[in-house]
Amino acid sequence: SGNTEAIEKFLPIADLLVFAFPGDNPWGAHTWQLVTRLPSAQLKNVIFVLQQADLKSEDDLRVIVGHMEKLGEQKTGETPRIFPISAKLAWEAKKGEGISEEIWQQSGFPPLEAFIERKVSGNFDRHRVLRDIWDATQSALNRIEQGIQERRITLDSDEYFLKEIETEVHVRRDSQATAFSRKSSTLSDVFLEQGQDSLGALNSQLSLVQSLYSLFRRERLPTRIEKRLIEAVKNAVESHAGKDGSELVQNCRKHWETAVPRIEERLEQTPPDFNIDADSLSSARQRFIDRLGEASKLSVANLKIRGTLDRQMEERRTVLRYYLTIILSAIMAAGIFGGLGVSLAPWISLGVALFFLFGAALYSQKSKEILSANFAERIDDLRQPFAESLANDYKEGVREFYVEYGGLFEIVRRRIADQKLLLKPRLERWNHLFLELKAIEQEI
Repeated sequence: SGNTEAIEKFLPIADLLVFAFPGDNPWGAHTWQLVTRLPSAQLKNVIFVLQQADLKSEDDLRVIVGHMEKLGEQKTGETPRIFPISAKLAWEAKKGEGISEEIWQQSGFPPLEAFIERKVSGNFDRHRVLRDIWDATQSALNRIEQGIQERRITLDSDEYFLKEIETEVHVRRDSQATAFSRKSSTLSDVFLEQGQDSLGALNSQLSLVQSLYSLFRRERLPTRIEKRLIEAVKNAVESHAGKDGSELVQNCRKHWETAVPRIEERLEQTPPDFNIDADSLSSARQRFIDRLGEASKLSVANLKIRGTLDRQMEERRTVLRYYLTIILSAIMAAGIFGGLGVSLAPWISLGVALFFLFGAALYSQKSKEILSANFAERIDDLRQPFAESLANDYKEGVREFYVEYGGLFEIVRRRIADQKLLLKPRLERWNHLFLELKAIEQEI
């Protein structure tokens, strides 16, 4: 009785009103009073359920149902629908692995379920309301899908736009690397210039006195000349690479200044500051310098300048050694003849010594000129191979430089990727709702 007011709130909107009566006493006053207060419009939605039908015989059920029909007609003016049921028999019918159809029919539930199916599920107005709700939901999902697709298309377009800018970077990189054909002449001139300086150092060490003195010790002049040339070329190439590296930085800066306004306008993002986030370019420039410096050292060593110079120096030393042997032998003979008191022999021996000394001086000067000419010719012949040997390192250094520059665009690309990741759960949620809506449509 205490729930009557709460129940009455739902009566106007109920599709079906089921009044359950106990089988042993279906005459409870509170239930019948509630039935009496029902609006006439709701009476068509009323059914009575008589419980515990298994406790009554068929004759008793007919009598009870008959009295309930008469009482219901008296209270409402209409004969109510009454369904005797047994929950106990229904439970027994379904408690096994399969349903016992005989007991299930005896429970009285099949007629009740069939009526509810016709009354509720088959209701046209309900179908119309559900269809309107379904249509509105479908329309909302379509708008959501359209928004997701438009956002995805926008992000794909933004990504393509960024790829176009990165393609510009790649074109600049390839152009700079291809420009090595022009840079190679400069590098060959660097090699020639340092080779000429080394030639001057070589000439200063090829005088007659120094050449004769070198016969009494191990000759290290070719090694010193090569080492001098390697260090000089390395320093000159690094200086040249430093200028190219600075030029690369400026090229990247100019391109960045053209890219920033486009990124801000198209992507509505603020790109990183070049001066703050381009520290890696300074490191790339230094690596570019170090790379070419080390490559130049290896290249000069692979040209085998020392081996050729060493062989020519050894041939010269061999001839000078013969001259020195004759000169010393003549001087020794002059001393012996002088000690023996032979009058002319010492002078003749000294004359021979002076003659061969003069010959040694002429040979030393001539061989020096030949050796210097050969060295200069070899330096000139090797200038182009030297420059070509640096081509791969130069191009690879430029590539690494632009890879570092491309890292600035990676920040923008990451933002686009993050936006795409945000779309993924939304799309999954949309798919889930779409499948649920399809299932509801099947039910409708």
